Amino acid sequence: MSRTNTAVITAYDPPRLFAYKHVKGLGDYETRFAFEPAETGTRFTVWLEGDSPSIMTKLIPEAIQVRWVRKTVADEMNMLKEMLESEVDMAAA
Repeated sequence: MSRTNTAVITAYDPPRLFAYKHVKGLGDYETRFAFEPAETGTRFTVWLEGDSPSIMTKLIPEAIQVRWVRKTVADEMNMLKEMLESEVDMAAA
């Protein structure tokens, strides 16, 4: 399954904060990532705020929606990690 979303960055304060708001795609929500030092690396906290499209709310149980969001966040964090470790030019990405 593939999907396309369009988002705008709403906060960028390296290395502590990154946030974006979906403006086109599945749902109208904002995601914020906060990073802080931890004993073994970096701890990050994710806040997700917004609404599911009404069709999803009607057809897909909340537990499945939550599982899907968790997987999406994990996939996005893995992609971000790969980009940072390979020193991708974030301005050009």
